[in-house]
Amino acid sequence: MDNYFYTLSVYSTAEGRDNWELREAIKPLIDKYKVDLVLQGHDHTYARGFPENKGKGLTVVKDIGTVYAVSVSGPKMYESKDQNWMVRRGEYTQLFQIITVAENSISYGAYTPIGTLYDSFKIIKKNGKKKLINMMPKTPTRLKEDFVKPD
Repeated sequence: MDNYFYTLSVYSTAEGRDNWELREAIKPLIDKYKVDLVLQGHDHTYARGFPENKGKGLTVVKDIGTVYAVSVSGPKMYESKDQNWMVRRGEYTQLFQIITVAENSISYGAYTPIGTLYDSFKIIKKNGKKKLINMMPKTPTRLKEDFVKPD
């Protein structure tokens, strides 16, 4: 299949699955145009964060760059590997997102199929700067070991 196009996430949830060619081609444009949020798929797991994750664990991160999110809603699931860019991750968990875009803000919520909030944040833009407010619920990180018994 010579015309088959296959891509991985710009920031993947599994080590070694990042698409460096895509990142090198598109990330300069994402940075140049100060994209607020990049939604990704294909990794069959969940992660959300930003490349310069200096604010890991902070509630408010001032002057944030682009936030990247990878999610899965189907039955196919993979394990993930915790990486520096991640603020929140989850495995073997189907999620859907509700994203509200207003003039100066983006509100993001990731929910389980029964409506339990799993991840949440808000980006607020003011005077050319972006501030991220992490509003993660106290729900524990969902990992494969919580759902699948070892063989």
